[in-house]
Amino acid sequence: MVKIRGVDVLLSVGGQTIGSQRNASLKMDGKEIDVSDKTTGGWDTTIVGNRTWAIDCEAITLDSDAGQDAVEAAFLAGNQISVSIAVGAHGTYSGTASIVSLELTGEKDDVSMMKISLKGASALTAA
Repeated sequence: MVKIRGVDVLLSVGGQTIGSQRNASLKMDGKEIDVSDKTTGGWDTTIVGNRTWAIDCEAITLDSDAGQDAVEAAFLAGNQISVSIAVGAHGTYSGTASIVSLELTGEKDDVSMMKISLKGASALTAA
């Protein structure tokens, strides 16, 4: 079994990889629906209803980067954006997302960071 290095998990938006990524994470959730009844022997029984997904990413802010520029432009215009997150040789997850948070930081003794939070606005596909 091959282990996937964190450095091989990369977020792209609009076909452009976000430059200088420090981290990226994909979270997938399903809404829990309780289907317990008198015949389940006192045990909760659940099924999954609607599913959601979200991606968070932090990157060093770059003066000129196509991926970072695409996120900023889409956020300022209020547009959704096509995204993909590659997970090494495991594959790539893709979908359309809303940019729910875009934060630029600039601490005195550190590099400026761009923090991006995306919320799925379509089905998430795996390839």
